[in-house]
Parts: sequence; C-alpha cells; structure tokens
Amino acid sequence: MVERRYGVYYGGKTHHNIDAYNKSFCRHVFEDVFKDEIEPTLANHVRSDNDVQRNIYSYAAIAEKQGHLQYVSQKTSFRFHIDNHSHYEKLEKYNPLLFCMNDSQYADQNDRERVTEYLKTRFPEKSGFEK
Repeated sequence: MVERRYGVYYGGKTHHNIDAYNKSFCRHVFEDVFKDEIEPTLANHVRSDNDVQRNIYSYAAIAEKQGHLQYVSQKTSFRFHIDNHSHYEKLEKYNPLLFCMNDSQYADQNDRERVTEYLKTRFPEKSGFEK
C-alpha cells in the first residue's frame, strides 16, 4: 500500500514490540491517505485476510518524512514462538530490552506451561502495575 501510494518500498521486517505514534499523524493516515483500505477492517474482531497492519503508520511516516527508519538487533527487540524451545536460549543469550512471546496453533499446553514458569523465573517480583 505504501509503495503504491508513495512510490517507496520498505523491505525491512518491523519489530514486534512497542512503537510511538503521533495521534494526529495516525488520524491523517486513516482519514486522508488509506481510509478506503482501513475502514473495511474496523469491524474485524480477530485477524482477517483484509487486515491492515500497524506498520502502515510507520511506513507512511517514513515516506512523508514524519518518522525515521531505525534497524534494531535481537539485543533490542526479540520475538519468538513459545513452541520453539531454542528461542529461550536466544532470549537468554541476547537479553533484549523488549521481547514478544507468540502462541500459535503449533504450541500445546506444555509450551504454555513452560512460558508461565519461565516468566515466573525471569520476573519473580510483580511490577507496580500488577495487582
């Protein structure tokens, strides 16, 4: 969509963690740039084939010189699937600032229990935001 609209293609794979967005720019992208593509997806309660991913806002910001592209390493941002046990080793090796654990149709109850135990070990104290 960005390539079609702006004539620029960004081939990088976006990280799977937090992003900072300017609310007025997001409104601009939704209302002025990609309204016809985004509006039909608003009724989706779960992922659907016609979804527009959040990175559309990042790529549009870069194309309009309202954002900047920054590549991050696995020491900054790491995503893994809970059923891939070797990812736990990578998580320990890189000790990233941010990480995202993804469940999938391939994970089973043992994988989910492993996540629970891993997180209890990694974060033994509750944060101030938890009750």
